[in-house]
Amino acid sequence: MSDQTVKQLKKEFSDLSVSMIGDILRTCENDRDAAASMLRGMENEENNKKIKELGSMFPDLSREALTEVLNKHNWNVEESIATAFNVMENREREVETENQLKKMTHLFEQLPEEIVRKAVIDNDGDIEEATIQLTTLITLQKQKEEAANKGIQDRNLRTLKIQALVEKFPDLTREDVMKQLEINKEDIKGAHAALLKLSAERKQKILQDKFPSMSAKDISAALESTDWNVEQAQTVLSSKQQSQGTVSLKKIETIFDRADDDVRKLEKDITQSHADFFKATNDTAAATFRNNIEKILETQVRAGDAPGIAPPIREIDERLGKKPAPIDETNVVAHSEKENPAQRPAVPPTTSVIENSSKFRVNLKASPERVDIGNKIFVEWTLENGATTNYDWIGLYPTDAPNKSYISYQWRGKSETSGKIEFVAPSTYGTYEFRYFFYGSYEHTTRSNRITIGPEVKLEVKLSPGDRTIVGNFNQLSGNNYPRAWVGLYGKSEKNNRNFITYEYAPGVTGQVSMEAPVKPGEYELRYFTDSYSEISTSNAIVIEGEDKLDAKYADGVIDIDMKIVSCDARTDRAWLGVFFTTETDQKQWRRYKYLNVNEGNLKLKAPRTPGTYEVRLFSRGTYQPVFKSNSFIIPLSS
Repeated sequence: MSDQTVKQLKKEFSDLSVSMIGDILRTCENDRDAAASMLRGMENEENNKKIKELGSMFPDLSREALTEVLNKHNWNVEESIATAFNVMENREREVETENQLKKMTHLFEQLPEEIVRKAVIDNDGDIEEATIQLTTLITLQKQKEEAANKGIQDRNLRTLKIQALVEKFPDLTREDVMKQLEINKEDIKGAHAALLKLSAERKQKILQDKFPSMSAKDISAALESTDWNVEQAQTVLSSKQQSQGTVSLKKIETIFDRADDDVRKLEKDITQSHADFFKATNDTAAATFRNNIEKILETQVRAGDAPGIAPPIREIDERLGKKPAPIDETNVVAHSEKENPAQRPAVPPTTSVIENSSKFRVNLKASPERVDIGNKIFVEWTLENGATTNYDWIGLYPTDAPNKSYISYQWRGKSETSGKIEFVAPSTYGTYEFRYFFYGSYEHTTRSNRITIGPEVKLEVKLSPGDRTIVGNFNQLSGNNYPRAWVGLYGKSEKNNRNFITYEYAPGVTGQVSMEAPVKPGEYELRYFTDSYSEISTSNAIVIEGEDKLDAKYADGVIDIDMKIVSCDARTDRAWLGVFFTTETDQKQWRRYKYLNVNEGNLKLKAPRTPGTYEVRLFSRGTYQPVFKSNSFIIPLSS
């Protein structure tokens, strides 16, 4: 047997031992080619065993992937484990990114897929940032569409107004109508009143010229009795002139009393025509945009687009391009989200250790039980039964996360039976735990006690009945310094932390905030936040009591209303009062109406001319469902 031949075969079959190569060469009577052929068969069988061994640790990886990893490390299983771990993580991230991309593509279906994909990739798979970027893009598109359509819509609306008024006043010219619209700044009600007066004056002048002997009073009476029809009024005046007698005139409301009803119908017709036009000029893409973007823009509308509405949390500052105030990092430990594993031993665990994994037991304890983001967490572990391996590891997890969704991890050595290791608290508030894994698997053997990440804050609230002020006291018992902390007021049943009623800053360790109490009865509470919408603490509940009051009375052509409204906020709920016949069931048939900007006070409305029994009804939030009704009152027949 030639030593040179053995060396050559060793280079070709580096994973096999020299003694095994020598035995095969002797069996083949020093025939190199025959020995090489036999060694290849043995190598393939050995490689299959190694693929199966590595595959048992990483069952989600394909045979091709396992072969590629092992080949990269010269078919050394121990050295291939770390690489296989990274390959699996990369594959999982790719799958997750692709799933998120599908959701984003569906949500932003009005945008080309390549734009959505680019936004997700440019933001390293951060869906929140990608959503903000795409939302901004769609908002710009919407603004361009609105700018392009506004001119057309404005011209169409003006045309509809002119057409409606020309049809309403056939005795006036189109120029008269356009002039009055311009004088009244396109206000249909003001233009209608002016044209009504102009029409009346011209009709009176026509009859005055034809009947110079008739008084202005007689001419007005003739016009009123004929519903301001010039030809019919001319017949009445001719008869009166011949008989020199009196004319029995019908008692009706004056033309100006009917003006409100006419204008209301005119406005309704114009609004409907304009809405039909607007709908016709908006294509399917625009309609899809409005449906899809509604939820996305909800946060912006509440939180960023109206000055002074939202607390300056990190999310909104970034959206508006502002730099957030720095956090005091005196007690914050710098860290990375993924820690590097400890150096792994060179000798792999024996088969017997793997087979006895069911007997393996270890105890885990994490401390402290509450710690703020960026600070140290200590994990003590003690082996109770069995033997550790070079591939044991401890991972940090949210309590409800699957075993593959760890925050960070550390490897443990075979020779270690107990110890204390250090982790860094993650940047997201919540409840976490540590899990111990045996031999590089994803099946945990032990869970630690649970720990809470975030500051501990005590929050109490009370109501000052005299001045209707809510007073909240906060006391931060532990955690980092948060100069941007804030306290929000919420309805107790509100689940979405973005839907606050009002808020106040709450910097410092202890302090007090005060807010105006809501007018609407119900249960309310305060919630404490640092620089996001993740609540840290919730106060006790307070109860706002009260009921609506509407006291209406009639005198001298005026309806006098004393009101105290608590069921809605007049400033934000679009509250309005309407005067109705008490028997009226159609909530759109009001006789007078007025939008409100205060919840308490006195309001006076011009009374209708038509006699009858009336009441005042309260409406809110753009609906026609009455919230409250006043007492009834009588408007008598005018003498």
